[in-house]
Amino acid sequence: MKYRIALQFFIYFSIFSSVLKAQTDPVLFRVANTDVMASEFEYIYKKTNGKSADFSQSSLREYLDLYTKFKMKVAAAKDMRLDTISALQKELEGYRRQLSESYLSDKEVNDKLVAELHDRLKQDIEVSHILVKIKGNTTKDSLEAFDKISKIKARLDKGERWEILSKELSEDDNTKAGSGYIGFLTAILPNGFYAFENAVYNTPIGQVSQVTLSPMGYHLVKILNKRKARGEMEVSHILVRTTDKDPIPNAKAKVDSLYNILRMDKITWSEAVKSSEDQATMGRDGNLGIVTINRYEKAFEDAVFALVKDGDISAPIQSRIGWHIIKRVSKKELDDISKVKSRLQNMIGNDSRIEIAKQAMIDRLLKEGNYQVNNSNLQQHIGTFNEEFTTYKWRPTTGLEPKQLFTLGGKNYSTADFDEFLMRNQRKRLMMASDSSNLIVANKIFKDMVSEACLKYEEGNLEKKYPEFKALMREYEEGILLFEITKNKVWDKASQDTVGLEKFYEANKGKYMWDERAKVQTIVINSLDDKVIAKAVKYFNENTWAKTNKKLNKKDKQFITVEEKTVEKSNPQELFGMEWKVNAQDAVKKNETSKTSHFHKIASITPKTGKTLNEARGYYIADYQEFLEKEWIQELKEKYPLTINESVFNAMIKH
Repeated sequence: MKYRIALQFFIYFSIFSSVLKAQTDPVLFRVANTDVMASEFEYIYKKTNGKSADFSQSSLREYLDLYTKFKMKVAAAKDMRLDTISALQKELEGYRRQLSESYLSDKEVNDKLVAELHDRLKQDIEVSHILVKIKGNTTKDSLEAFDKISKIKARLDKGERWEILSKELSEDDNTKAGSGYIGFLTAILPNGFYAFENAVYNTPIGQVSQVTLSPMGYHLVKILNKRKARGEMEVSHILVRTTDKDPIPNAKAKVDSLYNILRMDKITWSEAVKSSEDQATMGRDGNLGIVTINRYEKAFEDAVFALVKDGDISAPIQSRIGWHIIKRVSKKELDDISKVKSRLQNMIGNDSRIEIAKQAMIDRLLKEGNYQVNNSNLQQHIGTFNEEFTTYKWRPTTGLEPKQLFTLGGKNYSTADFDEFLMRNQRKRLMMASDSSNLIVANKIFKDMVSEACLKYEEGNLEKKYPEFKALMREYEEGILLFEITKNKVWDKASQDTVGLEKFYEANKGKYMWDERAKVQTIVINSLDDKVIAKAVKYFNENTWAKTNKKLNKKDKQFITVEEKTVEKSNPQELFGMEWKVNAQDAVKKNETSKTSHFHKIASITPKTGKTLNEARGYYIADYQEFLEKEWIQELKEKYPLTINESVFNAMIKH
């Protein structure tokens, strides 16, 4: 009875899930017995059209026509079994490998770190800490420091007061007198302090963190308060310095006077800045640039971030160097993550948190993949490595029966796999050889092998975990198939089908015509003398070129030369201002550098004529491709009936 109820529930849930999915992502069209969902079309429509994707009826209809034809071509490619061609499969696998590597890095590491940093930038955290330094570089030094900080944590957990223990036991001389008080911090902390930053942001107010490590040593972090992040403020200021020669009362009187006339609008800010004693900023209207927390004294910082709107000025504020009047120029608000993603990526780009996050990903994958290692087999196999192991001469021992080393994601990895990995990573073996034993080198490289296996395991799950990755891979696959079948059906056929192209030319040979064409001559005379030039021009115009050449040129010296080119009437810039008629010519021009003169002449004019196939081959091939494409599309429409869900299509129209 229980089994029957459970089965009925399962059937009901399955049907309900299918109905729900159909409602949330309905079928937009069906072609070649394949459903194309609205989500797929919307994704590719937005991606292809970018900012032009306005979801208007005309835009959607135009792209729907293109996409349905595209899907027909892909269906035809699969019917031709182009997807089984090994070269295309290798190409697709290459795309997948490249894409999956970057995708894992982006989705599993970079995107998560960017989102984390963006979230942290919204808060400033007020903290105190206790520091125990690591006195040396050995493991023993580290363990001793860890033991000391752990005992302090135990005493705090038992109720001993932070104020007393921090002053007594902290090894940070800069903060211990103030019970370890650091002040407000905000992300991103300096490189190497990611674990410390995690303790700062992940510990509740009033509580003490677990022991955390930084380049300074081991810390305990106490959270005193949290506030909305002050962020970044661009400010200008006027400074009146206080010195022994100019005592505080005089400086205060001067700054108060400036403040009062500013407040009463008797003077502009730019005019008041001329009285500033900060030589570095007075030339740029007092601009200090961007102010963030912990860059200036607390009183100065508090005054900066107390300014409510752009243009507000503060009452005089005293610092160690004098009195300030501060003007708010602009407030840099934290933008939506999509707008600041690239900037945040740059911030984390060279930070150690990248490697920490990658290792966290590996640790998660080991757990998800139910990683099991046979340490006995591993150490036995490492024991077979000889003294050449850390040299280029090493080769795996032959004749050994492969033994299982580890399993991950249901896949077994053996000693033979490890040997192959070691051979592939010979450079790493050699680089680690100088100060490490075979055992240390082999174990480190084994860890790398496991990490690589984890990434391959995760790569196999990307389509399941990330719908957008699945969509990208579909794009790559269908794009490869489209290219191959179009090449087969259109491009290659248009250029190689001589008979078909000639037949197409005969049917369309009036389409491409030469405009009226003139034979334009450029005549160069090797002289600058006006009389000599005039005689040469006259003789050239009255005689054939053969006679002119024989008369005026010598074998060893060319007095007059002629070059000809054909010019269409539609290119008037090549006529040098000449009238469109036979024997028209322009004025003689002299070139002092070459000591020559030249003029142009229209020798003949040819009426409009049709271009031969060879003369217009590129144009005819392009048109023939278009002709073949249209014929092919018609064949596809007859072979693969198309059904469009108009109600779903209409629901996508936004205006």
